[in-house]
Amino acid sequence: MKTLKNRQTGKLKRVSDKEAHSLVSMGYLGWDYCPKNEWKTFRKNSPSQVEGEKLEEVPSNISDKKVRKQRKEQKRQKYESRK
Repeated sequence: MKTLKNRQTGKLKRVSDKEAHSLVSMGYLGWDYCPKNEWKTFRKNSPSQVEGEKLEEVPSNISDKKVRKQRKEQKRQKYESRK
């Protein structure tokens, strides 16, 4: 895995080695290698939501097992909707 940063937009990305090599070698796309710690600090400071998606809040008065089951179901639905 490599960390890439777009020169124009400043967007950070973690991609496989092969994909990173192809993106960086095509200089007109504007991707450069950057240190992983830059990606880590960006990830810690940014919210855990992906492009405006909001996960439903789970009530705190139910058991941990039910909470995990609901989160798993939400993730499954989210990934099925992307296909």
